[in-house]
Amino acid sequence: MNKHSGFTLFETIITIALLSTLAGSFGGFAVSIFSTRALLQGMHEVDENSRFAIEVISQTIRNATAVNGGASIFDSDPGVLSLSMSNPVNNPTVFRLDQDNGILTMQQGASQPIAVTSNEVQVSRLLFSLLSAAGEPEHIRMIIEAQTSAQDDSYGSFAHTFQTAVSLRQ
Repeated sequence: MNKHSGFTLFETIITIALLSTLAGSFGGFAVSIFSTRALLQGMHEVDENSRFAIEVISQTIRNATAVNGGASIFDSDPGVLSLSMSNPVNNPTVFRLDQDNGILTMQQGASQPIAVTSNEVQVSRLLFSLLSAAGEPEHIRMIIEAQTSAQDDSYGSFAHTFQTAVSLRQ
Protein backbone atom coordinates (compact mmCIF):
# COMPACT_ATOMS: atom_id res chain seq x y z
CA MET A 1 0.00 0.00 0.00
CA ASN A 2 1.45 3.26 -1.11
CA LYS A 3 0.27 6.34 0.83
CA HIS A 4 0.92 9.72 -0.70
CA SER A 5 0.57 12.78 1.42
CA GLY A 6 0.11 16.25 -0.07
CA PHE A 7 -1.79 17.68 -2.99
CA THR A 8 -1.61 16.93 -6.66
CA LEU A 9 -0.70 19.67 -9.12
CA PHE A 10 -4.32 19.88 -10.22
CA GLU A 11 -5.59 20.34 -6.66
CA THR A 12 -2.99 23.04 -6.01
CA ILE A 13 -3.97 24.97 -9.17
CA ILE A 14 -7.69 24.78 -8.26
CA THR A 15 -6.97 25.97 -4.68
CA ILE A 16 -4.85 28.90 -5.91
CA ALA A 17 -7.53 29.88 -8.44
CA LEU A 18 -10.27 29.86 -5.77
CA LEU A 19 -8.17 31.88 -3.32
CA SER A 20 -7.28 34.40 -6.04
CA THR A 21 -10.94 34.81 -6.95
CA LEU A 22 -11.88 35.37 -3.31
CA ALA A 23 -9.05 37.86 -2.78
CA GLY A 24 -10.01 39.77 -5.94
CA SER A 25 -13.65 39.93 -4.87
CA PHE A 26 -12.69 41.16 -1.42
CA GLY A 27 -10.37 43.78 -2.92
CA GLY A 28 -13.10 45.09 -5.23
CA PHE A 29 -15.52 45.20 -2.32
CA ALA A 30 -13.02 47.11 -0.17
CA VAL A 31 -12.37 49.66 -2.95
CA SER A 32 -16.12 50.14 -3.37
CA ILE A 33 -16.58 50.74 0.36
CA PHE A 34 -13.73 53.26 0.54
CA SER A 35 -14.92 55.21 -2.51
CA THR A 36 -18.50 55.30 -1.16
CA ARG A 37 -17.20 56.49 2.19
CA ALA A 38 -15.19 59.25 0.49
CA LEU A 39 -18.24 60.36 -1.52
CA LEU A 40 -20.39 60.47 1.63
CA GLN A 41 -17.72 62.49 3.44
CA GLY A 42 -17.62 64.94 0.54
CA MET A 43 -21.41 65.24 0.51
CA HIS A 44 -21.46 65.87 4.25
CA GLU A 45 -18.72 68.50 4.02
CA VAL A 46 -20.49 70.36 1.18
CA ASP A 47 -23.87 70.26 2.93
CA GLU A 48 -22.55 71.35 6.33
CA ASN A 49 -20.44 74.20 4.93
CA SER A 50 -23.31 75.44 2.75
CA ARG A 51 -25.85 75.29 5.57
CA PHE A 52 -23.50 77.13 7.89
CA ALA A 53 -22.85 79.81 5.26
CA ILE A 54 -26.57 80.27 4.60
CA GLU A 55 -27.26 80.56 8.33
CA VAL A 56 -24.50 83.17 8.85
CA ILE A 57 -25.64 85.24 5.86
CA SER A 58 -29.32 84.93 6.82
CA GLN A 59 -28.73 86.04 10.41
CA THR A 60 -26.61 88.96 9.22
CA ILE A 61 -29.28 90.06 6.72
CA ARG A 62 -31.98 89.88 9.41
CA ASN A 63 -29.87 92.03 11.75
CA ALA A 64 -28.87 94.58 9.10
CA THR A 65 -30.38 98.05 8.94
CA ALA A 66 -30.16 98.33 5.14
CA VAL A 67 -28.65 96.89 2.00
CA ASN A 68 -25.87 98.94 0.42
CA GLY A 69 -27.16 98.70 -3.13
CA GLY A 70 -24.27 100.61 -4.69
CA ALA A 71 -21.63 98.39 -3.09
CA SER A 72 -23.49 95.12 -3.75
CA ILE A 73 -23.45 93.09 -6.95
CA PHE A 74 -26.87 91.57 -7.65
CA ASP A 75 -27.93 89.04 -10.29
CA SER A 76 -24.35 88.33 -11.33
CA ASP A 77 -21.97 85.54 -10.42
CA PRO A 78 -20.00 85.96 -8.23
CA GLY A 79 -22.25 88.25 -6.29
CA VAL A 80 -21.32 90.62 -3.50
CA LEU A 81 -23.65 91.58 -0.67
CA SER A 82 -22.90 94.71 1.35
CA LEU A 83 -25.04 95.41 4.42
CA SER A 84 -25.33 98.40 6.73
CA MET A 85 -25.23 97.39 10.37
CA SER A 86 -26.33 99.28 13.48
CA ASN A 87 -22.92 98.73 15.13
CA PRO A 88 -20.42 101.11 13.44
CA VAL A 89 -17.58 98.64 14.03
CA ASN A 90 -19.35 96.09 11.78
CA ASN A 91 -20.42 98.63 9.17
CA PRO A 92 -20.39 97.63 6.36
CA THR A 93 -20.56 93.85 6.46
CA VAL A 94 -19.65 92.38 3.09
CA PHE A 95 -20.03 88.81 1.79
CA ARG A 96 -18.02 87.79 -1.27
CA LEU A 97 -15.99 84.98 -2.76
CA ASP A 98 -12.24 84.83 -2.47
CA GLN A 99 -11.48 84.34 -6.16
CA ASP A 100 -8.26 82.47 -5.50
CA ASN A 101 -9.85 79.47 -3.85
CA GLY A 102 -13.66 79.75 -3.93
CA ILE A 103 -13.98 80.34 -0.19
CA LEU A 104 -16.91 82.49 0.93
CA THR A 105 -15.69 85.35 3.12
CA MET A 106 -17.30 87.91 5.42
CA GLN A 107 -15.68 91.25 6.16
CA GLN A 108 -17.06 93.42 8.96
CA GLY A 109 -16.01 97.06 8.86
CA ALA A 110 -12.27 97.57 8.50
CA SER A 111 -11.35 94.13 9.85
CA GLN A 112 -9.75 91.41 7.76
CA PRO A 113 -12.11 89.08 5.87
CA ILE A 114 -12.84 85.81 7.62
CA ALA A 115 -13.68 82.54 5.89
CA VAL A 116 -17.27 81.36 6.23
CA THR A 117 -16.61 78.10 4.37
CA SER A 118 -13.68 75.75 4.82
CA ASN A 119 -10.94 75.04 2.29
CA GLU A 120 -12.39 71.53 1.81
CA VAL A 121 -15.33 73.08 -0.06
CA GLN A 122 -15.25 75.38 -3.05
CA VAL A 123 -18.14 77.77 -3.67
CA SER A 124 -18.49 77.72 -7.44
CA ARG A 125 -21.55 79.98 -7.67
CA LEU A 126 -22.68 82.85 -5.44
CA LEU A 127 -25.67 84.87 -6.52
CA PHE A 128 -27.62 87.54 -4.65
CA SER A 129 -30.87 89.07 -5.94
CA LEU A 130 -32.80 91.99 -4.49
CA LEU A 131 -36.45 90.92 -4.73
CA SER A 132 -38.19 93.87 -3.07
CA ALA A 133 -39.54 96.96 -4.76
CA ALA A 134 -38.50 100.49 -3.77
CA GLY A 135 -39.95 101.55 -0.43
CA GLU A 136 -40.52 97.99 0.78
CA PRO A 137 -38.32 96.15 3.29
CA GLU A 138 -35.37 94.58 1.51
CA HIS A 139 -35.86 90.94 0.57
CA ILE A 140 -32.77 89.12 -0.71
CA ARG A 141 -32.53 85.78 -2.49
CA MET A 142 -29.22 83.95 -2.35
CA ILE A 143 -28.04 80.98 -4.35
CA ILE A 144 -24.94 79.11 -3.26
CA GLU A 145 -23.49 76.24 -5.26
CA ALA A 146 -20.74 74.41 -3.46
CA GLN A 147 -18.64 71.41 -4.40
CA THR A 148 -15.84 69.38 -2.96
CA SER A 149 -12.56 71.18 -3.33
CA ALA A 150 -10.48 70.32 -6.40
CA GLN A 151 -7.33 70.32 -4.26
CA ASP A 152 -8.70 67.66 -1.92
CA ASP A 153 -8.91 64.39 -3.84
CA SER A 154 -9.61 62.33 -0.71
CA TYR A 155 -13.33 63.06 -1.16
CA GLY A 156 -15.47 61.95 -4.02
CA SER A 157 -16.66 64.63 -6.40
CA PHE A 158 -19.95 66.18 -5.30
CA ALA A 159 -21.77 69.48 -5.87
CA HIS A 160 -24.99 70.85 -4.41
CA THR A 161 -26.98 74.05 -4.95
CA PHE A 162 -28.81 75.80 -2.12
CA GLN A 163 -31.31 78.63 -2.48
CA THR A 164 -33.19 80.70 0.08
CA ALA A 165 -34.61 84.18 0.58
CA VAL A 166 -34.34 86.41 3.65
CA SER A 167 -35.85 89.77 4.64
CA LEU A 168 -34.40 92.50 6.80
CA ARG A 169 -36.23 92.81 10.10
CA GLN A 170 -36.00 96.58 10.25
